[in-house]
Amino acid sequence: MSSSNQATIDAILEHRRTRPAPAPARSNPVRVSVDLDPAQYRELVAWCASAAAETGQPRITNAAVIRALVEALADTGISARIRAALTK
Repeated sequence: MSSSNQATIDAILEHRRTRPAPAPARSNPVRVSVDLDPAQYRELVAWCASAAAETGQPRITNAAVIRALVEALADTGISARIRAALTK
């Protein structure tokens, strides 16, 4: 093996030994805030109250709705509707 090849290999191995370990995947929840105008907030509160009544739950939180919406984005139809709404 040529000395330049060995030097390259040595440099790669040294880099692997000294580079920082990758950050562990985050396992704690991430807080997200959003500012809604008053009309949007009233719509969200009304929707939560209506959904709670329809499902027999005492209360549905805004956060629960946001979580459900994020999960619903996996549906291509819902995802397309959200994209379309964002481009209006």
